[in-house]
Amino acid sequence: LHHLQVRQAIGRVPAATIAADRSPEAIRDAIAAGGLSSRRFAENILGRDERTIRRWAAGQVAIPPIARRWLEHWLRLSDQTRARIIGALS
Repeated sequence: LHHLQVRQAIGRVPAATIAADRSPEAIRDAIAAGGLSSRRFAENILGRDERTIRRWAAGQVAIPPIARRWLEHWLRLSDQTRARIIGALS
């Protein structure tokens, strides 16, 4: 499944409420919630390079607002919904 298909499966993403200073923690939480490696999360869920995700998680680079919205939405999904999306990636 391509990351755009994942985004369609997730549905409409609401406005971000993750504060910029909490963003590094949010990306680590999002990766952990999905049970994916950072590489698979980066490529398949966010459609980004793994190095970019590592920089975000380390707080070296600010996470763009659109990515913060996706992270927040991902974290709000039920475990079952995330599992279905991840299962579709296999």
